Amino acid sequence: MSNGNLPEAIADYDKAIELAPPFAQAYHNRAIAHDAMGNPDKAIADYGKAILLRPRYALAYLNRGLLHAKLGQQELALADCDRSIELNPRDALAWSARGNLYAQLNDLAAAIRDFTRAVELDPKMGLAYYHRALAHQSVGSHQLAVDDFTRCIELQPANTKAYVMRAHSYGSLGLIEQRIGDLQAALQLARLN
Repeated sequence: MSNGNLPEAIADYDKAIELAPPFAQAYHNRAIAHDAMGNPDKAIADYGKAILLRPRYALAYLNRGLLHAKLGQQELALADCDRSIELNPRDALAWSARGNLYAQLNDLAAAIRDFTRAVELDPKMGLAYYHRALAHQSVGSHQLAVDDFTRCIELQPANTKAYVMRAHSYGSLGLIEQRIGDLQAALQLARLN
């Protein structure tokens, strides 16, 4: 579903719902389209309908939680992420999303715990390493931050921010040559983009 086809997609989901009203996935997908079109209230309502029809719909809880987070409704977002994880504890994205929420709420120990679970479930989730590194930085654990930024860079070599933030931790550790190297790498990447 591309942005150019969102109104058509919504119309198609409307028809699917009309033909089969208890079609939870149609409500879920229409919610995604409403969100993409900038209609968060309609999206929240459709996620709610999908969940009402299918109470164990972990992805609907997660996506509604992400939307609540985008709207600054952290407590509602956290409740939805909690439920998503309860229903599907092997979903690395849900753990990472909740880790981001905990980081926003400045509960860095909980954030680190959730990012750790995310990378246990999906060792190739570069952004979970990146966000865990930021949390480590915030609590002054710069060597752990360097380790996580390094893993993020291995997985996402074009992640300019990871180089910049790792440079910060290198500086905090007194590793000036490594700091300069990362800043130069970040500048080179920025020029390419």
